[in-house]
Amino acid sequence: MKHSIYIMRHQRPGSFRTNCVDPSEVRHVRELANQLRSLGISDVFSCMPGTSKHVRPIQTASNLCSVLGKSLELCDGVDTLPNYILGNTLIVWHHSDMSAILSHFGIQSRFEWPDDEYDGCLMINDQGWGYEPNFFTKNTPTEYCWSFWLI
Repeated sequence: MKHSIYIMRHQRPGSFRTNCVDPSEVRHVRELANQLRSLGISDVFSCMPGTSKHVRPIQTASNLCSVLGKSLELCDGVDTLPNYILGNTLIVWHHSDMSAILSHFGIQSRFEWPDDEYDGCLMINDQGWGYEPNFFTKNTPTEYCWSFWLI
């Protein structure tokens, strides 16, 4: 794999009465997009909302794609993600499915995304995979973010 896969959780939710991203998070989408721009993202994937899933992943991904000028590819589930990548790829998803996404790309792990973590990123490349909990925190240099566990 010459390219990297970056997997992020959707942005923070609004109040308990809404299924949407917090309005303050939407206002910061340009900063998030600038961080992603430096990674050379070519493809963006997210999941369709379902009866038991909320709309925040698709909302986060579509806002980012609008700012980045990228198309958004929607998947019905983890099993419909592509099996290969042709460039640096961003996946925006529900945190409860992260272990299944790793498995989809051939990585067996019991990784569980922390319930209260919204700034983290799972990364997969030819050196292995890793998780950086502060990847999308303001002013985090990308060189600092690579801490891999080899597969």
